[in-house]
Amino acid sequence: MIHHHSYPSVSTLIIILFLSSLQLIQSNSISNECLDYCSNDGLCIENNNGLKCICLPEWTGHRCDSPRDSSLTKQMYNSQVDMTFVRNNPCDSAPAGYCKNTGICFVEGAAFKCFCPYPYTGEYCEDLSDCFDYCLNNGICKLESNNPKCVCSPPWTGNRCQKLEATTTVATQSTPSTTNIPCTYVPPGYCNSGTCIAVNNQARCQCPPEFL
Repeated sequence: MIHHHSYPSVSTLIIILFLSSLQLIQSNSISNECLDYCSNDGLCIENNNGLKCICLPEWTGHRCDSPRDSSLTKQMYNSQVDMTFVRNNPCDSAPAGYCKNTGICFVEGAAFKCFCPYPYTGEYCEDLSDCFDYCLNNGICKLESNNPKCVCSPPWTGNRCQKLEATTTVATQSTPSTTNIPCTYVPPGYCNSGTCIAVNNQARCQCPPEFL
């Protein structure tokens, strides 16, 4: 008795691959785990259940690493099936250069969209972000309600991190200047009308001009 196996048609497989690649594009990114996960040009899809491979017709297995039985190969050759499978990019029908400045085209619903690399933005990645070169002195720019705001690194401040933060030095009588410590040990009136100064870590008197 001859058993006839039912296999999906080439057109069905192409549609499956197309829809799967569309699902990947709509997710905007492919995780690192999906890279090189499927063997023999299998298509990797990441969902809530983990990673899944969609294999080309001549391959099977969880990771497309097992060839199908010879009956499928014979069936394909006997029916002269074209073994060239093309993964269609839904953005192929978009106008040439649809996304500017190395933007990446993807499909959302029935519309073309662009994923823009920094510092570009806009529908076609044609505009520069309001954050571009906005914050000075290594400040970090964040958009809040579409308005650029800067997070400044000390000692910078200001709306664009353009100002140095003011620093104050508090002097107290109980903490004399380290450069004038010897004068704190001389008796009152040591220099009469002169001023005591430290020279080579010793107290010296600086006299007013009329006493020179």
